[in-house]
Amino acid sequence: MTHFVPSPPLSTASDKRSETDIAGNRQIVGGLRARWHKMDGWLRRSLKLGAAGILLVAGLLAELGTVVRVQSTDAVVSAPRIGVRAPIGGVVTAGGVAIGQTVKRNAVLARISDARVSRLPLEELETRAARLRAELAAAAKRRQDLVALQADLTQRAQAHSRVLA
Repeated sequence: MTHFVPSPPLSTASDKRSETDIAGNRQIVGGLRARWHKMDGWLRRSLKLGAAGILLVAGLLAELGTVVRVQSTDAVVSAPRIGVRAPIGGVVTAGGVAIGQTVKRNAVLARISDARVSRLPLEELETRAARLRAELAAAAKRRQDLVALQADLTQRAQAHSRVLA
């Protein structure tokens, strides 16, 4: 009866290092496992319950953050808080809204003014907005012209089909 004996795998220096690392890790795990089994039953049980409790509390806190919201009599409050800092030479003035007061959409809550700030970006945006409004008006006019042209072509096509029929 013959037995099959596999040849040993070719090894390199890096393989030997990894084998020693694996052996060291096995010793560490084995030592921890031995310590775990030497513990009293009540101590192991309490550690397991403590770890489960920590995971349960973390899961509940994560889930409650998405479920619980502060509500008023009118609606759900979900507005983000914004930190506002005045520039060095600027002034922040309140917009006349009291705490707890109902605020309408697009109401001014505060104004920040600074005479030293460059108005160039604002002017560029206003110029761009004006240009886009003009382009929008031109596109609307072009659409009206195309609709009128389509109606005219449809009418001509119908008249042509009546003549051919």
